Amino acid sequence: MSRSGFSPTSGSWVKPGGRKLWRGLALILVGYAVWYVSLGKGNVAPPLPQSMSSTNRMCEMYPDTGDIAISVKTGATEAMNKLPAILDTSLSCIQDVMVFSDLNQTYGNTKIHDVLSRFSPMAMKQNKDFDLYRAQLELQSNGMEDEIEDLVRMPAHVNHWATAGHNAPWALDKYKFIHMLEMAYELQPGRAWYLFIEPDTYLSWPNLKRWIKTLNPTQKLFFGNAIQKSDDREPLYFAHGGSGFLISSVALKEFAVDHKGTASSLDSRMHEYWAGDFTVADTFYDNMGLKVTNAAPMLGREDSRSYAFGEGRWCQPVITLHHMQAEDFKEISAIERTSEYSQLLLRDVYQKVFPDGLPSQKADWDNVADAKEFALNANARVTVKNGNSVDVVDPHSNLESCRIACEHNEKCFQFTWRNTTIDEFGTPWGWSYKHSCVLSSAFRLGSAKPAQEFWANLQEKDTYRAWHSGWLNDRINTWVSQHRECPSGDHWTTDNSIVEA
Repeated sequence: MSRSGFSPTSGSWVKPGGRKLWRGLALILVGYAVWYVSLGKGNVAPPLPQSMSSTNRMCEMYPDTGDIAISVKTGATEAMNKLPAILDTSLSCIQDVMVFSDLNQTYGNTKIHDVLSRFSPMAMKQNKDFDLYRAQLELQSNGMEDEIEDLVRMPAHVNHWATAGHNAPWALDKYKFIHMLEMAYELQPGRAWYLFIEPDTYLSWPNLKRWIKTLNPTQKLFFGNAIQKSDDREPLYFAHGGSGFLISSVALKEFAVDHKGTASSLDSRMHEYWAGDFTVADTFYDNMGLKVTNAAPMLGREDSRSYAFGEGRWCQPVITLHHMQAEDFKEISAIERTSEYSQLLLRDVYQKVFPDGLPSQKADWDNVADAKEFALNANARVTVKNGNSVDVVDPHSNLESCRIACEHNEKCFQFTWRNTTIDEFGTPWGWSYKHSCVLSSAFRLGSAKPAQEFWANLQEKDTYRAWHSGWLNDRINTWVSQHRECPSGDHWTTDNSIVEA
């Protein structure tokens, strides 16, 4: 009988010696696979094909174990446009996301809760900020829900500096915060942590999971990107809503259970508050003596293109980024899911978003060089050799002088020169000009800012201001090259010093 024949296990014909051949090939393939896997940094397997690696692999490594409750606060005028990006990227591993809004809706399998349905009808009736809410309910009841997003053009009712440039959805937003906190605990009680974000907030789920392992949920904790606001009593720091804020189970339970009804008690005077995220901090402090712990820059107020990079803002993990567009979600998600599942740092965001570095100069552009935390002294005159002569340069005089001032300050990476023109109507000279130069120890792209007209003072003089921004590319690129590597280990940054000061 021939030794060749049909193999019932493989379903193929095997020639004499074939089994040995196939076993040898199998051993070679196994050896190759082991060698290939070992190529990964820290013996981490290289990224799998896109169909396998993106969501499934990350969710397997960082599963939703039910200890974190994720809440997204949105509005009916934006929900259907903004929810897809965050649900398909940042929140793709989370099983039961809570979405709070100003209208009961559904997006796919996600229920959207109308948190304002809990607001006092009497307080609502007397408040014109709720005109938008009433209009939304009417459109929905008449089967015209598709037209709700057009209400985004509805202006804010109160013409006040705090609402200048904002629309009715923005004015209505502040009324959601406190009721949202109570409702989140009611819907998902007993979670260890409660994170509240917005639909344009990118969340690094792996970094959040890593961070909370270092925290104790049995302590009364409230984390956020701390911003100071002065009120009538004393300066108070609050957690910026768009950056996201994290509350421990003990803290939220005390608020939602031990102080149940606090939200309703505030309804009649919520219109007096400046913003909803400030209301959270004010209420926590009044009722529980709890202040926010600053978690910047991990919880970020800016998007990936407006983030400030530099000393102290490079090797920190990214947990949130704000003001993100749909394409930004995809870009950062791709970075996170193809980086061999190492920790996403601010360094990674800069290197991937700005592979060619920053521009050298842009007109009608604000790179936010005047941010106080990175501001450098731009008032000192600079001495510059010009052949055999010596020139004394006033940094404020013109754009080039501002650049020279930045070059002469070894800590400076970027600058902004502002040109202000004031209409001195009725005077012989007609116009006056004011210039200012600001320098920064951080570097960021910023955003377009066309020349603007505004009232300069109580005399209502017409004023026009133009922005010109510049970057020292060679200095920035050198710094980036010198900081390609970050120290191993986690670098979670929280700071109570500014809050307690």
